[in-house]
Amino acid sequence: MKSSKAIALRPFPAEMIHHKYTEVLSHLAANMFALSKERLLLIKIDFSVLLLCTLMTWSNYINRANLSFGYVSGMKEELHFVGNDYTTMGAVFNIGYFFAMFAHSFAIQKFRPRYWLGSMAVLWGCFGIASFGVKTIGQLYACRVLISLAEACVFSGAQFILSHWYKVWSVVSEPPVGQSITSQQNSELGLRGAIFASGANFGTLFSGVLQGAIYDSLNGHSGYSGWRWTFFVDGLIGIVIGLLLLAFFPDTPETTKSWIFTAEEKQLAIKRLPSRNFEDVPVNWEGTKQILRGWRFWGFSLLFTLTSGLEAYGSYGIVPIWLKSLNKYSVSHYSYYALGLTAVTISTTIVSSACTDRWGYRHYATYVECILMIVSASMLIAWDIPLAAKFFAFFLGELASWDKGV
Repeated sequence: MKSSKAIALRPFPAEMIHHKYTEVLSHLAANMFALSKERLLLIKIDFSVLLLCTLMTWSNYINRANLSFGYVSGMKEELHFVGNDYTTMGAVFNIGYFFAMFAHSFAIQKFRPRYWLGSMAVLWGCFGIASFGVKTIGQLYACRVLISLAEACVFSGAQFILSHWYKVWSVVSEPPVGQSITSQQNSELGLRGAIFASGANFGTLFSGVLQGAIYDSLNGHSGYSGWRWTFFVDGLIGIVIGLLLLAFFPDTPETTKSWIFTAEEKQLAIKRLPSRNFEDVPVNWEGTKQILRGWRFWGFSLLFTLTSGLEAYGSYGIVPIWLKSLNKYSVSHYSYYALGLTAVTISTTIVSSACTDRWGYRHYATYVECILMIVSASMLIAWDIPLAAKFFAFFLGELASWDKGV
């Protein structure tokens, strides 16, 4: 009897254990399924929102780099640049860009980003193509100003859009009494912001290869100089990107009508982000005055102005002009030799942003950046140093240009 009872009781704990394992596995499977849905959504966002934003800034910087390449490959002589004409053209571009950013910041909230950004990309492509036929410096000035007015939509517009799709550092829940905050959402925006910002560097990198190839293959074709063909090709690229934006850009999670996302994914895109506790600022003149009265506008504008100077080595074409002054290299090599600086910037921007997304402490990355830039600038100010040391100083300056993503 004892043996019989023992045999009858043996299956019971096994059934409890099996039931408990089933509960655990079901819970894990449900969590994995939920994670996979969000992961799939994130992939779609990356290949629609992030990719198209990155292509915009990529096109922007192709258009900026082609000016410095044109200057060292015949444009200076053909259009009769003298004195400070080249630097004045850069200043005019930046002034137009500065004022247009305000208008674009309001416009992108009034109109669907898909149509606004797409239209601007088509416009700067058309103005780039128009630069192909300029005959005087004045005409080139006009084209560059129009390009700057259209391109000014990209930085502020893309930051606005990315902040609507990606998570940033934020506390998910209040910790129990006596415990520190450990529940945080991993930031998605820092790395994506770095990839977006690296689009500028990829534009410079690609532009160096493209300009050199165009010059070697099309210089003199149909009676036009190689630098003119670079403007033409770069303008076509802008138009193509604009058409892609008009066709595929998904706006914001709250307003998207894109076929790329299912109805469930559109809801998930809204729910997965923390609520935005921002004070609403009206999109009108009163709102503008409210912004101008706050310290954030002036403080962050000053900070951005100072850190933007770190881009000068690569994005504003200083190195190709310096290489030309050495009278040691061919025209196409002015672009090729400067590409290493851009590659360094891309690497450090992405790596630093990924690390600060993972661990935080973005200010420490900024401290290191400032130290490296001080060393680089000190070497270049001295200038009376060996050629290899000058190359090293330029590379060190680009190494310290990771501020965009951080």
